[in-house]
Amino acid sequence: MPEWIYSGTGDTLQAHITYLTAEANLSRRTLQRVLDEVFHIPLALGTIQNRLEDSSEMLKPICDELENELTTQPAVNVDETGYPHNKKLAWLWAFVTSTFAFFTLQASRGSQVLHKVLGKCYDGIIICDRFSAYVRYHKDRACGLIQLCWAHIIREVKALGHQLAFESAQIFSVVMRKRIGAVFRLWYAHKQGHLSRVQLIAAAEPLIAEMCAFVEHNQHHPSHDIAKFNRQLLKRWTSLFTFIYHEGVEPTNNLAERVIRPGVQTRKISYCTRSQNGQWLRARLLTVSQTCRIQQRSALEFYRAAIHTRRSNLPVPSLLLHHKDQNLGLAA
Repeated sequence: MPEWIYSGTGDTLQAHITYLTAEANLSRRTLQRVLDEVFHIPLALGTIQNRLEDSSEMLKPICDELENELTTQPAVNVDETGYPHNKKLAWLWAFVTSTFAFFTLQASRGSQVLHKVLGKCYDGIIICDRFSAYVRYHKDRACGLIQLCWAHIIREVKALGHQLAFESAQIFSVVMRKRIGAVFRLWYAHKQGHLSRVQLIAAAEPLIAEMCAFVEHNQHHPSHDIAKFNRQLLKRWTSLFTFIYHEGVEPTNNLAERVIRPGVQTRKISYCTRSQNGQWLRARLLTVSQTCRIQQRSALEFYRAAIHTRRSNLPVPSLLLHHKDQNLGLAA
């Protein structure tokens, strides 16, 4: 008899346990009630946890394949958020491309996590906020570019306009937002197909030069916060407009922030993680569920296929688009 027979759960039941944990964010006790009251399948809490850890092991090669693929991607969105582990602060990291997402839970928020996942020789473009770990990693690596998130910058510009102690603060905020808006109107025209890349660059460069002159003029603003903000922008100026010159690069990090949001939701409704197996489980479930969402693929069907192939000693399915199993249809 195959060993999995003694688990008491078939492929479909284990896939549903995994799916409801990953997609519905159900706690173990809530999932136990749902299985009993909705499906009339009474299971012990220990059985549910064992099945989830078994699914985690089955998903490991699939997630490892995505992690290895990250270094070949031309652009990666990166974001991180606090995710306590065993009553100590840990961090959930999300690495998101146009076709898949990879999550990892780490004890550090520093640049060493980027070195571990992407390596020192990653030559692609990183889209991120202005957190020091990204800047440090960008300095340490041999090549590659960085695009700092304009959504964060625009929020700061708006906040600076509310400094009542300086009447000129509101003027700075309004003028800066107009200059940013002028560049972004060109960007949206390019995305809608009204401007080619060459036309975008030719039209945007004079506006960028004017914005740079305005920022330089205000780096000695009477407001300490505004002066500091402008000096920081000038220091990272070459990393602000990568999206103008390179295809496939967005000016904001909204993609990673949207993908990491389910991880924030699980943090709010759970006690986070208390073991290494729990960390692996959470990261792998997020990796698979969010990648399926990006690819508009049925996560439930993928979980079922992964469990079935592993139990039947068949080749495991892949979440890489060029390896995608044709038997796993896209979600309607």
